[in-house]
Amino acid sequence: GANWHNALNLLDAAGFCALLYALGTVPLGGTEAMTTTVPHQPTAVTRPTSVTVIGYALIVLAGIGLLVLIGMGIAIEFNRRFLPALAAMGVAVALQVGVGIALLQGRNWARWLYFFLLPLSLLLGLAVGRLSPTTIVQVVFYCIAVYYLTRPKAVAFFVQNSALSKEQDE
Repeated sequence: GANWHNALNLLDAAGFCALLYALGTVPLGGTEAMTTTVPHQPTAVTRPTSVTVIGYALIVLAGIGLLVLIGMGIAIEFNRRFLPALAAMGVAVALQVGVGIALLQGRNWARWLYFFLLPLSLLLGLAVGRLSPTTIVQVVFYCIAVYYLTRPKAVAFFVQNSALSKEQDE
């Protein structure tokens, strides 16, 4: 009852604050943050360690989630009643792997997708379930990831790769 609503409000507020923080501190495009003293010459920005750790952590955690998903399926003997929920969880695992790989490749859209989808996923999970230790770990990881994905070096890395991919498309 009340605990569920308090947790939902806390997660909603935390996700909203993280999103506002990200929107306020992250340039949406352009290469002005990457130029040196010589105009129009971008500097090479290597992938920050934090982006590498977050990308691989998402992939590893998705792998663990897949094992849990398989275990849950076996435990409930793949009961038809629970198949839609298992399918939705499978899609979430696949999406998490995709976002992790795209973050490692410096895709700025993956960073924004992560900012928006994780709070939504947590809210939906709370709507159908209850607060668990796993949910708390997800919220903590999300807050840490948002912090590091909005640091100037990470922003420069993603903006640079977005600019390079736009140049290659032209």
